[in-house]
Amino acid sequence: MPFAVHNGIQIDGQNNLLLPFDNTVQNQHSGVHTAAQLLLAESASGYYLLTLFSTLQGNIFPLLRESTIQFNRQADSDLSSRIIVRDEAVESA
Repeated sequence: MPFAVHNGIQIDGQNNLLLPFDNTVQNQHSGVHTAAQLLLAESASGYYLLTLFSTLQGNIFPLLRESTIQFNRQADSDLSSRIIVRDEAVESA
């Protein structure tokens, strides 16, 4: 995840992805830029797939094909992202 790391995204001890709030991710309204929020979400999904299928790393390349974004309010603090998948969803895949 070189691009994500370059843009300040970090991984904590519980495999959550974190985006610290600072001036490098802000928009003209002093909130977190939309592109930074999308980068965090997309990075979390890619990281999840790479950890779920770690034995295939280097042989598979997860790519985002489509995305829909719906915002409720402006983000103005640190953000985190964690992927949660129900066991029954994994078993049926």
